[in-house]
Amino acid sequence: MAQPPVAARPDPPGRATHKTNATKTNLPESSPTESEGPMRRLSTLLVSCLLLISSVRAEENLNVLDPQLTPHWPAVPPVGYRDGFYTGSQMLQLMENVYLDLRLDESWDHADNAGWRATFLTWGQSAIVKDAWQLSKKTYGKRFGHFCQRELKLK
Repeated sequence: MAQPPVAARPDPPGRATHKTNATKTNLPESSPTESEGPMRRLSTLLVSCLLLISSVRAEENLNVLDPQLTPHWPAVPPVGYRDGFYTGSQMLQLMENVYLDLRLDESWDHADNAGWRATFLTWGQSAIVKDAWQLSKKTYGKRFGHFCQRELKLK
């Protein structure tokens, strides 16, 4: 007697189904190498940081946190300062994510990174990035900090 077909279960979120001949296995969508793993996890954490920065920026009533979270926050910031700082912080965080993911300390001059290089150099000369860097540079990784000083001339 034939068995009734079993209903297929959907794959869990974040997993892809890979079929090999007659077998089906659930594997991560990407399997980072051992050396890639920590950087990929760090990049994921940094994305969470970007989301948090966005949330704090979006909620005007959270402005009481600004001087608590950022040393040297001005007692009476000029109009637009808060938005500029958080925009600059998001730009810097994206820059650090790209720096880590593309290993820009090793590949800054590579032709494939020309667009990122042009963007970073332009952003690094903008007043909002310079101001955000001054207030928050100690919150970034040391290697990224050295990279910003050396390549982007951020002090």
